Amino acid sequence: MRLADGVLLVVDALEGVVAVAERAARQAVAEGLAVTLLISKVDRLILELKLPPADAYYKLKHTIEEINKVLYEAA
Repeated sequence: MRLADGVLLVVDALEGVVAVAERAARQAVAEGLAVTLLISKVDRLILELKLPPADAYYKLKHTIEEINKVLYEAA
């Protein structure tokens, strides 16, 4: 019996997709679970790195593309 129907994959906006997130994503795909991506600490892009909104957008876009690539390769 499965205990979960899906996975909430939390990725730090500054660190991006790290090895642990990749492993979790691959495992979720292997188990046939739905994956929901949550990018946390988005405020740090602007407050700490002082990124302009356009650069913050591209950083977030890159993070999403990274995790999509991992999920695609795992499928």
